[in-house]
Amino acid sequence: MGRLDGKVAVITGAASGIGAAIALRFAQEGARIAGMDLQKSIGGDWDEAVELADAGPLHKLDVRDKVAVGRAVAEVETEYGQIDLLVNSAGVAGGGPVHLITDEEWDRVMDVN
Repeated sequence: MGRLDGKVAVITGAASGIGAAIALRFAQEGARIAGMDLQKSIGGDWDEAVELADAGPLHKLDVRDKVAVGRAVAEVETEYGQIDLLVNSAGVAGGGPVHLITDEEWDRVMDVN
């Protein structure tokens, strides 16, 4: 038995990097995973987590869109009946040194992170 048996985890930024690694670890501990990301999986940890946790495909989600976030949460609650854990791992980096990026790029980084 894992420490997260019977738990449902929503993980943003789950397609790659830290989010995918968290999804894999939670799956190894018995959690069911609802992964969300703006991009598609690039393989690796997310794909392994899907196999372990019998997770569905990534929910395509822009965390800056409050309406879309509400819909995604409702879908997960309908599909799994509960949400026990939330990991906000979605994140982006700017396109260069802070003093050189545009206001729009700054806003995007702040909104996502």
